[in-house]
Amino acid sequence: NKMKRKNLKILILVFFLLFSTFALITPVFGSPMIISRTYTINADFDEGTLFGLEHDTVPDQLQLSEEYITLPYIWVPNMQGTVSKVNTSSGDEIGRYWVAPFPASPSRTTVDVFGNCWVGNRQAGTVVKIGLSEAGEYDDRNGNGICDTSTDLNKDGDITDAELFPFGQDECVLFEVLLRPGFKGTYEPGDIPLGDYDGPGTAHHWHTSPRGLAVDGANNLWA
Repeated sequence: NKMKRKNLKILILVFFLLFSTFALITPVFGSPMIISRTYTINADFDEGTLFGLEHDTVPDQLQLSEEYITLPYIWVPNMQGTVSKVNTSSGDEIGRYWVAPFPASPSRTTVDVFGNCWVGNRQAGTVVKIGLSEAGEYDDRNGNGICDTSTDLNKDGDITDAELFPFGQDECVLFEVLLRPGFKGTYEPGDIPLGDYDGPGTAHHWHTSPRGLAVDGANNLWA
């Protein structure tokens, strides 16, 4: 009898432990699951935009394209102090970006090997990098997992002031390089004290005025 009672106690204890364990892990079953996906067929690849890649030579397989492909974007400085990204196929403005905290006479633009835009601001004495969002070139500063940038929300082919992000808040405006003598440095947009710019409020006469930009084969920028 003692042996039976002992076995019964052990059985109850085991049951209690199992029940407690399942009760503890039950909430885990309701947690969000991270689902991975493997892109393997042509239909999968067609969901994105292919640059320098193709899947026609060998179906259901990505390979480097032997054709030279030009990105369908042109970057246009505006008197407003912004730079517009225009789709050269449709003519639609698909992005617009403040490149200084004041109208800084953005002048010349160039594109690096990854499709990002660089612009020289004559009045501010800065060079600013704008990332190509289609290539994932943005800085998720607020950590929300998406690219917060100006887009043509109403699809009318024009970016309005209401669709613009303030300077320093557009996550495609990656950083600015200040070229003013004695104040040189690389900053996140909005981090340069206003008095350090080659712009309104500065007392000196000679401006840095970057007017020409070029990117070489090693992806170095020359201003």
